[in-house]
Amino acid sequence: MLKVINLDMGNQQVRRQVTREVRALDGARHPHVVSYHQSFFAEGAVTILMEFMDGGTLWDLLQKVRSLLAAGGRIGKQFL
Repeated sequence: MLKVINLDMGNQQVRRQVTREVRALDGARHPHVVSYHQSFFAEGAVTILMEFMDGGTLWDLLQKVRSLLAAGGRIGKQFL
């Protein structure tokens, strides 16, 4: 999966935030964390290459959970 982040090169805070994200991904080694492969800068954007997750995004999962809760379903603490 590719994540492309367009950068405002004049914004130091955004550059620091993107740098922190890439370093955190590079240092994360856990079976429940998306694997980071590499990143590169080109044409004003940082592109991050990560493992493809066929189950969807975390946002997708949260939307499903909210729908279940709204319908009266229960979710165990271990899941959350």
